Amino acid sequence: SEMNAMIDSFLVLSKSTSAELNIEDVNLSEVANRVIHQLVESDGSRNVSVTIQKNIVIPCDARLVELLLTNLLDNAWKYSSKNSEAVISFYRRKKKGEYIYIVEDNGAGFNMEFADNLFSPFTRLHKLSDFQGVGIGLATVKRVVARHGGRVWAESAVGEGAKFHFTLSPPKFTLQGET
Repeated sequence: SEMNAMIDSFLVLSKSTSAELNIEDVNLSEVANRVIHQLVESDGSRNVSVTIQKNIVIPCDARLVELLLTNLLDNAWKYSSKNSEAVISFYRRKKKGEYIYIVEDNGAGFNMEFADNLFSPFTRLHKLSDFQGVGIGLATVKRVVARHGGRVWAESAVGEGAKFHFTLSPPKFTLQGET
Protein backbone atom coordinates (compact mmCIF):
# COMPACT_ATOMS: atom_id res chain seq x y z
CA SER A 1 0.00 0.00 0.00
CA GLU A 2 0.98 3.63 -0.36
CA MET A 3 1.23 3.93 3.44
CA ASN A 4 3.58 0.94 3.71
CA ALA A 5 5.72 2.31 0.91
CA MET A 6 5.94 5.59 2.77
CA ILE A 7 6.90 3.94 6.05
CA ASP A 8 9.55 1.80 4.31
CA SER A 9 10.93 4.93 2.68
CA PHE A 10 11.16 6.66 6.03
CA LEU A 11 13.02 3.72 7.55
CA VAL A 12 15.51 3.76 4.68
CA LEU A 13 15.86 7.52 5.05
CA SER A 14 16.60 7.35 8.78
CA LYS A 15 19.00 4.43 8.32
CA SER A 16 20.85 6.34 5.63
CA THR A 17 21.56 9.12 8.08
CA SER A 18 22.25 7.36 11.35
CA ALA A 19 24.33 4.24 10.71
CA GLU A 20 28.09 4.64 10.97
CA LEU A 21 29.86 5.04 7.64
CA ASN A 22 31.84 2.04 6.49
CA ILE A 23 34.30 3.44 3.95
CA GLU A 24 35.84 1.07 1.41
CA ASP A 25 36.74 1.16 -2.28
CA VAL A 26 33.54 0.67 -4.28
CA ASN A 27 33.19 0.22 -8.03
CA LEU A 28 30.27 2.56 -8.81
CA SER A 29 30.16 1.33 -12.42
CA GLU A 30 29.39 -2.20 -11.21
CA VAL A 31 26.78 -0.90 -8.77
CA ALA A 32 25.11 1.10 -11.57
CA ASN A 33 25.14 -1.95 -13.88
CA ARG A 34 23.51 -4.06 -11.17
CA VAL A 35 20.79 -1.47 -10.59
CA ILE A 36 20.08 -1.19 -14.33
CA HIS A 37 19.85 -5.00 -14.65
CA GLN A 38 17.23 -5.03 -11.88
CA LEU A 39 15.27 -2.30 -13.65
CA VAL A 40 15.41 -4.17 -16.96
CA GLU A 41 14.19 -7.33 -15.24
CA SER A 42 11.29 -5.45 -13.68
CA ASP A 43 10.27 -3.85 -16.98
CA GLY A 44 12.05 -5.39 -19.95
CA SER A 45 9.55 -4.26 -22.57
CA ARG A 46 11.11 -0.80 -22.92
CA ASN A 47 13.57 0.46 -25.46
CA VAL A 48 16.26 2.01 -23.25
CA SER A 49 19.82 2.79 -24.25
CA VAL A 50 22.08 2.79 -21.18
CA THR A 51 25.70 3.96 -21.05
CA ILE A 52 27.76 3.46 -17.89
CA GLN A 53 31.34 4.70 -17.71
CA LYS A 54 33.66 1.82 -16.77
CA ASN A 55 35.76 1.45 -13.63
CA ILE A 56 34.60 4.39 -11.53
CA VAL A 57 36.09 3.25 -8.21
CA ILE A 58 36.03 5.47 -5.14
CA PRO A 59 36.17 5.13 -1.36
CA CYS A 60 32.65 5.40 0.05
CA ASP A 61 30.04 3.51 2.06
CA ALA A 62 28.95 0.73 -0.32
CA ARG A 63 25.45 0.30 1.11
CA LEU A 64 24.63 3.99 1.13
CA VAL A 65 26.05 4.72 -2.29
CA GLU A 66 24.09 1.79 -3.70
CA LEU A 67 20.99 3.43 -2.22
CA LEU A 68 22.01 6.73 -3.83
CA LEU A 69 22.53 5.25 -7.30
CA THR A 70 19.40 3.11 -7.02
CA ASN A 71 17.29 6.21 -6.35
CA LEU A 72 18.86 8.29 -9.14
CA LEU A 73 18.80 5.52 -11.77
CA ASP A 74 15.29 4.48 -10.72
CA ASN A 75 14.17 8.08 -11.26
CA ALA A 76 15.91 8.25 -14.63
CA TRP A 77 14.19 4.99 -15.60
CA LYS A 78 10.81 6.15 -14.33
CA TYR A 79 10.80 9.67 -15.75
CA SER A 80 12.01 8.54 -19.17
CA SER A 81 9.27 5.89 -19.41
CA LYS A 82 7.09 7.98 -21.74
CA ASN A 83 9.97 8.35 -24.17
CA SER A 84 9.96 5.75 -26.97
CA GLU A 85 13.76 5.92 -27.16
CA ALA A 86 14.94 6.49 -23.61
CA VAL A 87 18.62 7.24 -22.99
CA ILE A 88 20.19 6.94 -19.52
CA SER A 89 23.84 7.44 -18.64
CA PHE A 90 26.11 7.45 -15.63
CA TYR A 91 29.58 8.97 -15.86
CA ARG A 92 31.99 11.26 -14.10
CA ARG A 93 33.81 14.44 -15.08
CA LYS A 94 36.72 16.20 -13.42
CA LYS A 95 36.24 19.90 -12.81
CA LYS A 96 38.69 22.08 -10.88
CA GLY A 97 40.38 19.01 -9.42
CA GLU A 98 37.10 17.52 -8.18
CA TYR A 99 35.19 14.54 -9.56
CA ILE A 100 31.54 15.16 -10.35
CA TYR A 101 29.30 12.11 -10.86
CA ILE A 102 26.35 12.49 -13.22
CA VAL A 103 23.17 10.52 -13.83
CA GLU A 104 21.49 11.77 -16.98
CA ASP A 105 18.23 10.91 -18.74
CA ASN A 106 16.22 12.26 -21.67
CA GLY A 107 12.88 12.00 -19.87
CA ALA A 108 10.13 14.33 -18.65
CA GLY A 109 12.47 16.79 -16.95
CA PHE A 110 11.17 19.53 -14.66
CA ASN A 111 11.01 23.27 -14.27
CA MET A 112 14.23 24.59 -12.66
CA GLU A 113 12.13 27.11 -10.68
CA PHE A 114 11.29 24.19 -8.40
CA ALA A 115 14.82 22.78 -8.16
CA ASP A 116 15.35 24.13 -4.62
CA ASN A 117 12.53 21.96 -3.26
CA LEU A 118 13.56 18.91 -5.21
CA PHE A 119 15.52 17.29 -2.39
CA SER A 120 12.93 17.87 0.36
CA PRO A 121 10.87 14.87 1.46
CA PHE A 122 7.46 14.47 -0.23
CA THR A 123 8.14 17.06 -2.90
CA ARG A 124 6.56 15.95 -6.15
CA LEU A 125 6.89 17.85 -9.40
CA HIS A 126 4.70 15.43 -11.35
CA LYS A 127 1.17 14.15 -10.85
CA LEU A 128 0.99 10.77 -9.14
CA SER A 129 -1.14 9.57 -12.04
CA ASP A 130 1.77 10.30 -14.42
CA PHE A 131 4.58 8.80 -12.32
CA GLN A 132 4.34 6.59 -9.22
CA GLY A 133 6.36 7.25 -6.07
CA VAL A 134 6.18 8.68 -2.57
CA GLY A 135 8.60 11.54 -3.13
CA ILE A 136 11.33 10.45 -0.74
CA GLY A 137 14.02 9.23 -3.17
CA LEU A 138 15.81 12.53 -3.69
CA ALA A 139 15.67 13.38 0.02
CA THR A 140 17.50 10.10 0.59
CA VAL A 141 20.00 10.98 -2.14
CA LYS A 142 20.71 14.32 -0.50
CA ARG A 143 21.27 12.71 2.93
CA VAL A 144 23.63 10.07 1.55
CA VAL A 145 25.65 12.69 -0.35
CA ALA A 146 25.78 14.95 2.73
CA ARG A 147 27.06 12.07 4.86
CA HIS A 148 29.90 11.70 2.36
CA GLY A 149 30.77 15.39 2.61
CA GLY A 150 29.49 16.02 -0.90
CA ARG A 151 26.84 18.09 -2.62
CA VAL A 152 24.10 17.33 -5.10
CA TRP A 153 22.34 19.49 -7.67
CA ALA A 154 20.18 19.08 -10.75
CA GLU A 155 19.88 20.65 -14.19
CA SER A 156 16.77 20.20 -16.22
CA ALA A 157 14.05 21.72 -18.35
CA VAL A 158 10.51 20.50 -18.91
CA GLY A 159 10.52 17.83 -21.61
CA GLU A 160 14.30 17.92 -21.93
CA GLY A 161 15.42 15.27 -19.47
CA ALA A 162 17.40 15.78 -16.29
CA LYS A 163 21.00 15.67 -15.13
CA PHE A 164 21.72 14.94 -11.49
CA HIS A 165 25.24 15.83 -10.37
CA PHE A 166 26.82 14.80 -7.09
CA THR A 167 30.22 14.85 -5.44
CA LEU A 168 31.47 12.48 -2.76
CA SER A 169 34.41 13.27 -0.51
CA PRO A 170 34.10 10.89 2.42
CA PRO A 171 36.18 11.39 5.54
CA LYS A 172 39.65 9.86 5.19
CA PHE A 173 40.30 6.41 6.61
CA THR A 174 41.15 6.57 10.32
CA LEU A 175 42.62 3.68 12.23
CA GLN A 176 40.62 2.39 15.17
CA GLY A 177 41.70 4.14 18.35
CA GLU A 178 42.95 7.26 16.59
CA THR A 179 41.57 10.56 17.84
